[in-house]
Amino acid sequence: MANRWSFKEDYIVCKFAYENRSRCIFSEEIHPLMLELKETGFSSRSETAVSRRVREYQYLFCGDKSPNVTKQVLSTYQVFMDRFNNPSLYSGIKSFICETFKPDVGKSEETDNSETFLNSFGEQNNLTHLVHTIDYNSTFPMVLQKYVALKDIKKHNVMCRKIGMKPDTFSAILRGKYKEVKKENVLRICIGLQLKVNEAEELLNSAGFILSNSIMTDVVIKAFLWNRNFSVVAINAELVENGELMLFHNYEIEC
Repeated sequence: MANRWSFKEDYIVCKFAYENRSRCIFSEEIHPLMLELKETGFSSRSETAVSRRVREYQYLFCGDKSPNVTKQVLSTYQVFMDRFNNPSLYSGIKSFICETFKPDVGKSEETDNSETFLNSFGEQNNLTHLVHTIDYNSTFPMVLQKYVALKDIKKHNVMCRKIGMKPDTFSAILRGKYKEVKKENVLRICIGLQLKVNEAEELLNSAGFILSNSIMTDVVIKAFLWNRNFSVVAINAELVENGELMLFHNYEIEC
């Protein structure tokens, strides 16, 4: 059984289908897409499977729907069209990122106690997967509990489905049961709680982290918080556009 399609893989195919939405794609014309997928770390798909995926997106771009279209294809298509149909919103996000991202500033802003992270394609990223050791008297659970109450989050499982986090994991984090908390999980929670930038900074600071202007993932999250856009699929798309790893990996996340 083939591996499930990742959002990043789907997004690349979706862009290709959009650029070729009005014409039939022949076998030899798939080669540039296959090469792009391979260069990005995806080399397990056959040309037949990729061609079929392209056609699914082409149907959608033409106003039709393939009977076999998946939820993930639909969500990828929707976020792609949302970016296309809302240029003012996404130009604002782009402008914020361009103005804020300073790759050569603050390289040592956070303590370098990161663990090397390898995703399923062997890509390394030790910037967004920092781990901070906390004790049971840390203020982090207290600050988190404050914002859960402030945002009136009564059903944790609903929020967790939106950010692709297991409810049991969130519950343990909330009650301070973990000695370590990952920055990526704190960032996900910031989106799930729909925090403002200053609120997200307080929560991150309480866990020993910051929103760094020298880390692209942090800047993307800040841009979306600033623009009050909490779509995890849109955030994933922006991270992919900027060559970063996705923050939300669960395939069943709700748009």
